[in-house]
Formats: sequence, structure tokens, C-alpha cells
Amino acid sequence: MKKVLIVIEKFLPDSSAIINCLNPIISGMKGKNISIDVLTYRKDKKLSNFETINGVNIYRVNDIYNLTDNKLLKKTIIHVISLAKKD
Repeated sequence: MKKVLIVIEKFLPDSSAIINCLNPIISGMKGKNISIDVLTYRKDKKLSNFETINGVNIYRVNDIYNLTDNKLLKKTIIHVISLAKKD
């Protein structure tokens, strides 16, 4: 299984034109046996740092503009890379 990491400022449960365009692309990738992880900004502190919506793993960080110092991002990237190496 191939892995894809999408980094985007807003994602579900938010809505935007970009999300509306991205959803069919994600659905198409899932249909081709591609695992999708999304890294996004957690603007609403009530949202969890991680959840799965429609089979997509969503990782939320508090400061998407300072990702190089973010431990969750590093963990996510390491996880995605390690999974890709298994294929």
C-alpha cells in the first residue's frame, strides 16, 4: 500500500473550496489502495490532535507555520516514511 501525506491549512470538519476539491481526489486515492494522512492546523482547541474521518488519518497541530519544531509533525513524517519503507 502506498502512503500519501497531505499538508493543508484547513481540513475536516472545516469546509472550504479547497477541501471540496480535495475530497474527490482523496476518495479516488483510497479507491486505489493508497493510505492518506493529513496534517492540518488545529484552530479549534476542542478538536483532537488526531482522528480518523472517512478512513483518512488527520493530525492537527497548533502552529502549522512553525512545523519544523513540531514533535507531532516529526513523528507523523517518521511514521509515514517507515510505513512506506515496508512496501
